[in-house]
Amino acid sequence: MTEDIRISMDARRRLNWPRRCSRCGATDGLVWLDVRAGRRGRPLHERVWDWKSPRDEHGSYRTNGEQSLPIPVPMCKAHARSNQLGGLLLCPDDGMRFMRLAVYFSFGWLAQFTIYAITSCPDPFAEFAARSSTELFTFAYAAIGAAALVWADCVAWIRPLQLDHQRESADLRFRNTAYAISFRRMNPTATWDAPASGLAPWLRPTPAKVLGLVLLAVIACSRAPGFAGP
Repeated sequence: MTEDIRISMDARRRLNWPRRCSRCGATDGLVWLDVRAGRRGRPLHERVWDWKSPRDEHGSYRTNGEQSLPIPVPMCKAHARSNQLGGLLLCPDDGMRFMRLAVYFSFGWLAQFTIYAITSCPDPFAEFAARSSTELFTFAYAAIGAAALVWADCVAWIRPLQLDHQRESADLRFRNTAYAISFRRMNPTATWDAPASGLAPWLRPTPAKVLGLVLLAVIACSRAPGFAGP
């Protein structure tokens, strides 16, 4: 279960964090995972630094004409890099959104063709082998991309969702609810519930849920009269 929390960007360097890794609970070997929140879905950048107090020397900087701001987050060295990569795959900038959208559409095409090959072809493997190189590349992109997005959602235990227009607040998503509750209690005046936190957990979008909906839609279409496959 995830927890979305909105934080004050003015207090981001003075936030009190539970001195443990949010993923495994380790208290030794912590580093600062410098998560940078970009405005209105613009690029979010992450860097890993040695464990110290939040740094004053890292201010805002510009990327593609838009500002991003650092949010120092503590995490153990064993999970900092995977959290970083997972956050990159799920970051809400326009380029990554397009790539994720392409994964979902490609996954729908792959699911449709797989159902057709299994239910209508005597040799499904031969049917796949007969596809063009472009189609096979699309199918591979769908399979690898879907697996990567589900993996990213599993390993990105703390990641930014967005930065508001005035750069006054940012939304963070926590996969560890107990850790998020501790974080809220330690920062009562600098944190509050993010708008998405009002949604029931099963309504909050995740890659696995989106892929599941795509698969259900394809299955429903395949059962409709006149379905002939791709």
